[in-house]
Amino acid sequence: MAKELLPGQELCEGRYEVIKTLTFVDEGGVYTIRERETRQVLLLKEVIPPPHMPAEEVDKRVQQFREALLILTQFDHPNLSKIFLHFSEGRRQYVVMERVEGITLKTLLDMSVKPLPEPQVLRWAMDLCDALHYMHDRPAPFIFDVLNTTHIMMTSEEQLKLINYGLDRFFDEEETRSFSANREVLADEMRSLGDTLVFLLTRKPPGPFGLTGDEEISEELSRILIRLLTADGQRTYASFEELKKAFDRVLNPPPPAAPTAKAPQEPWVKLLDLNRLWQDALWGFMRQPLWLVASEILGVLALVVGTWFVLNPPIHPREGPAAYVACGREIVVLDAREKKPLTRIVMDRPIHSLVSTPEGTRLYAASAEFPNLFLLNSLSNRVVGMIPVGPGPEELIMGPGGGWLYVLHSQTGQVGFVKLSSEEIPMEVESGVFRPKDSMIGVFTAGPGVQGLAATLAGPSPAEASGSRPTPSPDPQIPDAGQRIFVSSLLGNRLTALEPSPLKVLATEDVDAPGPLALTPDARTLLVAQTTTSHILTYRAENLQPGPRILQVGGSDIQQILISPNGQEIWSVNASGTLGVLGLEDRKLRSTVELQGKPSAACWYLVGEEAELWVATSTPNQIVVVNPSTRMVRTRIPVGATPTDIWMVP
Repeated sequence: MAKELLPGQELCEGRYEVIKTLTFVDEGGVYTIRERETRQVLLLKEVIPPPHMPAEEVDKRVQQFREALLILTQFDHPNLSKIFLHFSEGRRQYVVMERVEGITLKTLLDMSVKPLPEPQVLRWAMDLCDALHYMHDRPAPFIFDVLNTTHIMMTSEEQLKLINYGLDRFFDEEETRSFSANREVLADEMRSLGDTLVFLLTRKPPGPFGLTGDEEISEELSRILIRLLTADGQRTYASFEELKKAFDRVLNPPPPAAPTAKAPQEPWVKLLDLNRLWQDALWGFMRQPLWLVASEILGVLALVVGTWFVLNPPIHPREGPAAYVACGREIVVLDAREKKPLTRIVMDRPIHSLVSTPEGTRLYAASAEFPNLFLLNSLSNRVVGMIPVGPGPEELIMGPGGGWLYVLHSQTGQVGFVKLSSEEIPMEVESGVFRPKDSMIGVFTAGPGVQGLAATLAGPSPAEASGSRPTPSPDPQIPDAGQRIFVSSLLGNRLTALEPSPLKVLATEDVDAPGPLALTPDARTLLVAQTTTSHILTYRAENLQPGPRILQVGGSDIQQILISPNGQEIWSVNASGTLGVLGLEDRKLRSTVELQGKPSAACWYLVGEEAELWVATSTPNQIVVVNPSTRMVRTRIPVGATPTDIWMVP
């Protein structure tokens, strides 16, 4: 025969001390205990497996017991008693739980003479539904299948708490516990809740067939209880949350709709009755002569067609030099001579970068959201084909000779080499019909955040010129022999010089945040914009040896470096809203041009001996034309959307 714990006995290696026994039988007991460190009084549940149960079966039941307690210890709800700890002493299993001060609902009913009032029972029912839904609505649900008035405690604050989770049944020889929350188990649990509520409302359990009709229960609540007592998984409520809403509608019924009487309308109210006006207009339209109806329909069609042409203007071919401006999902074409918009090319992707061949007939557009380049015929201003280059093309740079196009993929840190074809492209063709022979045939990984690129013209290297080794034949699959390419990696903090024929890294230099690049006309000096300091660094193009640093650029956050057409000045395009003009020989700041906007890109426009600098600016969205001789803004051309790039086509 099992022995109960004695007052003063220590458990769990001295952590707890037994105060007194509340109940004890051969299957276990319930004790009040005290935690020695915090002096907190708690409740201890003791479960003793049957003495004749085989050890293998005991181990199996203990494992199920631990899985259930792992779920219970995670519960934190105001209507659930808390489980703190589980430990074993030999075959005996112990559970440390919250000590709830109060009385059970069974004791409360025994103390009262009349059944409990319906509003009070409804409020308790909603609290119980909230707790039961909390136990069900989780990845590892727990089924509370011992729901009755003896297992519901009311505290001194009149708050209900479920105090027993049916832990004794884990070692019942007739039962193996399962916690799957299927419809049948849910229906049984709702039947237990219905029995408990009927007992609270009538002081007697429901009959074998549910309610008899003699109970003093409201009609709305009776319908809910009848549905609960069916214990049918298909007829009862789908969840305790749905059941709680049903109880709430009984406790707090919606106010009855007040009858409304329509007051007589004043004449001015009848005049503003839109429904009546529409009916009168439709009836009047149908009563018109047929010729008048046809005329009105033709007028509406003409208005629709005119509106469509206004929103989708026709594309005008280009007859002279023009500036192409990337403005979101449009490419705005500006007449370079008249300095006014010529047409707008609607694109299905936002365009970020533009570039054309030297003769200007082939225009390429890149969208960072599209893995292909758009090929446009700049004479007809039509998209004629696509060139696959891989995801995320952000910037396009045309090689000096016009035979190669370089695609910068900032996210992947790669530079794609696109071999350009000299084939003629048709003037009038639908998009996607023409298949250009341009193709990307090489990729160089420059490092994360590739930011800038500059390339020299093809030619023999110094060693080849001296005759120290034979000149290799050019490979048609890569850029021309003798050419050098310089690439900057913003996030990789690296500057790389490479020779693409054959692909060979000539030199690398660690540079803090290198940005856009430019080469002097003699290709001996490489200019590098440093984004962190807004300085321009100089390097010898032959071996990337650092040279003097240019500290003053007339602004900050350099977006682009350009060499003037006469080869005597460096122009720095600064996002701070200025253009810095520096001497190429002395590397000193000569003047600054205020743009009254934030520039993003710029390009030169040559008219005979004269030159103009066209700058794309945002806030306001316009193209600013600057006279490089006077350092003055010549004109401003609004373009609508925010411009991201500009390219001049002769």
